[in-house]
Amino acid sequence: RVLLGAPLAALHAAALATVGAAGASDVDAQREARRAELLRLIASGAPDERILAQIDALVPYDPSRGRGAVDGALAGTWDLLWTKDEAPAAVQLVRKTLHQPVGTQLLGDAAAPRFGAGRVAQLLDVGAVRFELSSGATPAPDDARVLQIFPPFRFDALVGGRRLHIAATDDDAGFRRLNARSAEAIAAPRNRYAQLYLDVSGSVGDLRVSRIVEGDSAIVGNVYIHSRIPDGAR
Repeated sequence: RVLLGAPLAALHAAALATVGAAGASDVDAQREARRAELLRLIASGAPDERILAQIDALVPYDPSRGRGAVDGALAGTWDLLWTKDEAPAAVQLVRKTLHQPVGTQLLGDAAAPRFGAGRVAQLLDVGAVRFELSSGATPAPDDARVLQIFPPFRFDALVGGRRLHIAATDDDAGFRRLNARSAEAIAAPRNRYAQLYLDVSGSVGDLRVSRIVEGDSAIVGNVYIHSRIPDGAR
């Protein structure tokens, strides 16, 4: 649903072409209007279809110009605002009912002190327990929008100030086996994570829209909207 590949490139070109005709300030105004509407829809609990349609309207105005995976503004601490999970509806309902988790993602310099250079970390707070999943992450050589996710994977829990090591693996297949994935998912290529929209100011409140475009079939198609928070806030 969310635009990728040639259609996305064509829409980027069309949006940027309006700069010459209408001026950069008009393009900025259109971007801000679309961005504000997306935030309004999320805050109001609008149906997924409306939010996805608004993402489609915003993506052509991506400030990173299709280079989100290599732009320095990608680094930072990002809170999850909204997600479209491709898991079956019943599974989604159980997740939401039991956990209501707060998710945060650390990238680049924000992740390095705790998890090492060149890594991405997912922090998931469920009540008094924090789960931390970290992995390697590097821009794909064939697409400046895409991060490749790769081993080693490490999964820990923090309980009462104590770190409990849960699992670690040095290959994609091993990590998917730990998650009881299907044979198809285990054999799939590495996960690729496209940055569809990235605010590049580096300021708190920046938005980022991303999607899993290849890899583990259990998560391919998932869409995420994150908002930048101060480094160290989590």
